[in-house]
Amino acid sequence: MRRFRARRRPAAVALAAVALAAVALAAVAGGSAAAGTSALPAPRVLAPRTQPQTFQPATAVLPDTATGGYWLVTTSGGVFSFDAPFHGSAGTYTLVQPVVTGTSVPGGGGYWLAAADGAVFSFGDAAFHGSMGGRMIGAPVVGMAATPNGGGYWLAGAAGAVFSFGDAAALGSMATMHLNRPVVGMAATPDGHGYWLVAADGGVFTFGDAHFFGSTGSLVLNQPIVGMAATPDGHGYWLVAADGGVFAFGDAAFFGSMGGRPLNKPVVAVAATPDGGGYRLLGADGGVFDFGDAAYHGSISLQPLPVPSPVPAPLSHRPAVAVVPDRVTGGYQVADAGGQAYPFGAPTLGGTGGQSPSPVVGAAAAPGHGYWLVAADGGVFAFGDATTWGSAAGHPLAAPVVGMAATPDGGGYWLVAADGGVFAFGDAAFAGSLGGHPINAPVVGIASTVDGRGYWLVAADGGVFAFGDAAFAGSLGGHPGSSPTVALVADQVTGGYWLVAASGAVTGFDAPELAPAGGALTGAAVAAAATPDDGGLWLLGAAGGVAARGDATWLGSLDVQVLPLAGKVVALDPGHDGGNAGAPGIIDQPIDGGGFTEPCDTAGTETATGYPEHAFNFDVAQRLAAILRSEGATVVLTRTTDTGVGPCVNVRAAIGNAAHADAAVSIHADGGPVTGSGFDVIEPLPVISSISDNTSIVAPSAALAVDIRNAFQADTGEPPANYVGTDGIDARSDLGGLNLSTVPKVLIECANMRNGGDAANVESASWRQAAAQGLADGITAFLTS
Repeated sequence: MRRFRARRRPAAVALAAVALAAVALAAVAGGSAAAGTSALPAPRVLAPRTQPQTFQPATAVLPDTATGGYWLVTTSGGVFSFDAPFHGSAGTYTLVQPVVTGTSVPGGGGYWLAAADGAVFSFGDAAFHGSMGGRMIGAPVVGMAATPNGGGYWLAGAAGAVFSFGDAAALGSMATMHLNRPVVGMAATPDGHGYWLVAADGGVFTFGDAHFFGSTGSLVLNQPIVGMAATPDGHGYWLVAADGGVFAFGDAAFFGSMGGRPLNKPVVAVAATPDGGGYRLLGADGGVFDFGDAAYHGSISLQPLPVPSPVPAPLSHRPAVAVVPDRVTGGYQVADAGGQAYPFGAPTLGGTGGQSPSPVVGAAAAPGHGYWLVAADGGVFAFGDATTWGSAAGHPLAAPVVGMAATPDGGGYWLVAADGGVFAFGDAAFAGSLGGHPINAPVVGIASTVDGRGYWLVAADGGVFAFGDAAFAGSLGGHPGSSPTVALVADQVTGGYWLVAASGAVTGFDAPELAPAGGALTGAAVAAAATPDDGGLWLLGAAGGVAARGDATWLGSLDVQVLPLAGKVVALDPGHDGGNAGAPGIIDQPIDGGGFTEPCDTAGTETATGYPEHAFNFDVAQRLAAILRSEGATVVLTRTTDTGVGPCVNVRAAIGNAAHADAAVSIHADGGPVTGSGFDVIEPLPVISSISDNTSIVAPSAALAVDIRNAFQADTGEPPANYVGTDGIDARSDLGGLNLSTVPKVLIECANMRNGGDAANVESASWRQAAAQGLADGITAFLTS
């Protein structure tokens, strides 16, 4: 995910789709030199600095007004500090509900986190003033704001209720009013005598001395509003939508947005800088996007997995594409196609973490502890002391970018495309290209001369093309039957170069022969790099293996295994709970299920022998979670024990929504007629109510239902229900868990517990394992189709 810095431009009410202007890339005649240049203007691109990776969705960004840094918060209660002191987290707590929001102490020094059930956690000098944890609140908490002196705070619920604590005055709420869409956030005025609530449609509601400056309530939005932030003087505010669109009102200046740009995960929060001269957006994957004077300090979506050295590293989930030397330590980084960077004898500096919209295809080393990664769309990502000088991302390319090379001082770099087009940035001088010229085989790489005044291009057939002061010393072009060439590595001592073939063969041209020095490719070679003294090479295989040549020291490599659900989030909802039957005062409380009232939850059914549905649901969910995790998925459970009460149906839906799950499944077993048998997958019908709109998930949920129906029947042998639904699928609008979902979701009745044959199945551990496998196969089919 790239971080863009946008120019200031005035806007009163504008969805900011910051589009890069299309730039025609002129084809320049190839040769040893050419007039003209194909250097592009430098758009704003990501230069990430990171802290340890989290595998829980991000939910809040809290500014530290004392340092200018910030804290990023995840649904598990984890807190990651960036140029801000770490005061603690709820990451080690057993949470009843996920953390959904938070706020920092004015002036710095601490922060509060708030969970969906209204529980509040305080850290640093943030004083605890109370919470709604353990109370019935009707709808999940979605927003939080603090008073100016930190002596109190407000919590806002999705139904418009506002709860006041400490010196926070109760100034009103929307709890008794009809809302077109649920409340999604809040912000307080600077003096603490007022606050705003914002709904998913952008409707803004004012209380106390908070003034109304405008809203998007009457506009048709591409994506719902997810949050708001106020200007320091309280005379304006910004609203942000899930697609990163920003709307400015009052004296809030528009500085740019992510509207119209590809996002790996939706935007979930916005925070303003202390002076109101900028703001930052937070993606659910932890990506941070800065605008105006908001300074980038890091994110939680970009850190590579820890890699021991020289022991083989943990599994990667994408093919390796580049090996990059560290010119200070003599070690190297291995980068994969998702942009993860794994260090061996080198410092951990970061990677894109799979956030590039296009696969990473190459890399180049900076003079010190740093490197660049480049993606096929020309996007450039800088790490360590490498500086971003521009990229080709957002520009029309005649062919994908395949590699890059840096100038000796790190003040610039070249990108090369498969057609031989060359793009120069920073102090990298354009010396010519093959763009617009016929070539026998696609270009696969580029390398710079020692003084940076020239470069070589190499094609897959071993053809070499020299530009600037790069001297032609020979090639493998015209040698049929040889293994494809994958890289050219310059020998800065002799002025020659090595060509590396997919077979691992290395051919020197005015460069010495290099003997094997350890390691193995474990797959076809895809890249190579020279040691800092140019006395050796590291060769990289697609499976992550590294082989050393000459004086290169083998420090470790990767074994790559691609997991089908890597990067996917699945929410599992084991229906009911073991303590529900003993807590009628809680589970009988009414909640809004999306246009109708239903109980918070129920106790569920059981077989004739007394085997309870809640136990079956939980057992299958645990088995299913283990399978999905083994396939690389992140699994979020609505409950982690079978001895509690609830949570309510609306909160269960909120958990999957907050996780921005790629798929959600509610697991049940039916209590149908004794003569009925079989399973039934329930998909949502379109429902729009004052607190919900599930229309966008109806179609994908239907596809999920079909995939689960097919796999569940095949793996368990259970037939479709003969007393409900059609061919194992039913569509309903009277289930709050489906009506309130904003992610693709279905509910499955795995069997009829009141039927003797089905009861025998659900009581069998082996059948429950088959049921879990059937659900896993269906979910996997949906997420990989």
